[in-house]
Amino acid sequence: MKRRFLAIAFLSLFPAGCSSQHEHRESHENRISPAKAIIAAMDMNGDNQVSWQENSQYFEKLFNRLDAGHKGYVTEAEFKAINDDPVFKAMPLQKLQVSFTMFDRNDDGKLSHDEFQHMGDRIFTLLDRNMDGNISEGDFSESKEPCSQDSSEGRSGGRSRHGSGGMGS
Repeated sequence: MKRRFLAIAFLSLFPAGCSSQHEHRESHENRISPAKAIIAAMDMNGDNQVSWQENSQYFEKLFNRLDAGHKGYVTEAEFKAINDDPVFKAMPLQKLQVSFTMFDRNDDGKLSHDEFQHMGDRIFTLLDRNMDGNISEGDFSESKEPCSQDSSEGRSGGRSRHGSGGMGS
């Protein structure tokens, strides 16, 4: 059950995903695309794509920023504070609450460093829609929109550092 909600929560990163071509064109002209915002935030070496290593580094820095007290975990209240983060900015606060619950694997009300890195792994797997090992603008092309038949939900995403390929693990 968590797997289905997880995919839905992160696919909400793309608010124009199910809109008409006209609406998509208008929103694209008026704001930076989610693809460009995500890549700009996470691309450490300036090659216009995000590697697995860059993703890991990004989530490590994000964890350290959120865990201001250096407790070794992020609370739900701290997690909500990431709404200013470029990668998560498009997600409504309600979706962030769902996401926190999805990644709190032991249901203790906090995200440990390991759980947080697992979240980063899952996000990478969901965003790397063409499964080439990098997040690039090609992963956000219209033919791969979240509402298409090419859903990431069923993909096992066997790249996790945490010994499990399934998203709900």
